[in-house]
Amino acid sequence: MPKFSAHSCPLWAFFVGKEMQRVTIEQKKEWLYRYQNSQRRQKIILLQIEDARSRATSVQSAPGGVRAAYTGAHSDRVANAVQRLDELQRAYDAEVAQGYQLYAEIQTAIEALPDIMQTMAVYYRYLQGMKIDLVCVKLERSASTVRKLLAAALDALEVPEITQ
Repeated sequence: MPKFSAHSCPLWAFFVGKEMQRVTIEQKKEWLYRYQNSQRRQKIILLQIEDARSRATSVQSAPGGVRAAYTGAHSDRVANAVQRLDELQRAYDAEVAQGYQLYAEIQTAIEALPDIMQTMAVYYRYLQGMKIDLVCVKLERSASTVRKLLAAALDALEVPEITQ
């Protein structure tokens, strides 16, 4: 019967490699916060759109009320403003689509948790972005209980492979 050493068995290398790639709690938190980060980016882009619209619609008069000869600069400003608004709107639409995808991905992962209270704690904390004290109110549990639920949930949570 042939002898197999740890180094000669390709299956051993496969499992050792998998064990070394274990996802940490911090990586899981980061993975869960992706939806909230997308929400923040959406808000920032909306503010940029609002600012760009405001700049595009503002009428600037010449100093002293003197009118200068037409140079075409106004039409260039309008074209640049329209282009900037279009770019921002596309960025916003892409971020919203990504947000929906992230939400669905995270929701699927947390619904697979073994305990409904863990699922609810993670849902409120990471998808709804609630602080611990508000999660306590929603779940009608103490802060220490909510922290324990979240810790157990993060430990049990299985996330797709995280690429560094």
